[in-house]
Amino acid sequence: MTSCPSSVQGREYSATIENTIASAISHSELLMKRETELKVLLKAREDALENVQNELKKSASLFHEISRERNELQGDLNTEKELHDKAKAAIADLQRKASDAEG
Repeated sequence: MTSCPSSVQGREYSATIENTIASAISHSELLMKRETELKVLLKAREDALENVQNELKKSASLFHEISRERNELQGDLNTEKELHDKAKAAIADLQRKASDAEG
């Protein structure tokens, strides 16, 4: 078995270490790039979620306003119905009195 001179082994070992370091640096750079991309995506999702929450708040506010207006209109409608019923009763009463006066 032949052995390599120690200087050759030292250079091979040194090259292996340099390659490992270069690979680690490259991998680290890729991880940092991916981390940055993920942070951008996370920020975009957070912004989108905030927009959705704001729209939900607006929708809830509109729903409450519409509900309040509907209740007011229902009250007005009930009042109108009551007035209509009273007017019908008064007309019927007047018609009855007119019939009694004629007859």
